[in-house]
Amino acid sequence: MGSPGFKSKVVVVNGKRVTAAFRNFPRYIGQGIDDAVENAGLFVAGETRRHVSSGYFKHPTGRLKNSIRSKTKGSGKNASGIVTASVKYAVFVHEGHRDRGGGMVQAKPFFKEVIKDQMVIDRIERFFTGEMQNACNKVSRSV
Repeated sequence: MGSPGFKSKVVVVNGKRVTAAFRNFPRYIGQGIDDAVENAGLFVAGETRRHVSSGYFKHPTGRLKNSIRSKTKGSGKNASGIVTASVKYAVFVHEGHRDRGGGMVQAKPFFKEVIKDQMVIDRIERFFTGEMQNACNKVSRSV
């Protein structure tokens, strides 16, 4: 036994234009993903630079902070963002190490701390949802 009767009929006016507009969606969203990945990487790199230049992370020369960069690789669904610190000692600061006297120097996981920050997570999410909305807007404007 089915549900009580409600029937509707949907008629798409200008069906060919609508179909043509949706054909462009993969291109729009692909570009949006690229933009969101790039913006997220730049944001994370900036937050990481800010993080290492404050509090217990502060290094007197600023070399660690100045070495933090972001780059993107691939495009569309294969896009990825990479944030790196190019000074050779960055990994030792991040993961901890033994000092010359044999004692342990505590890890200061600057990348991990930034990427776990809820504000950073929310901002990255907004980059992607914003680009999704932009792609949908482009489709709707082209109908």
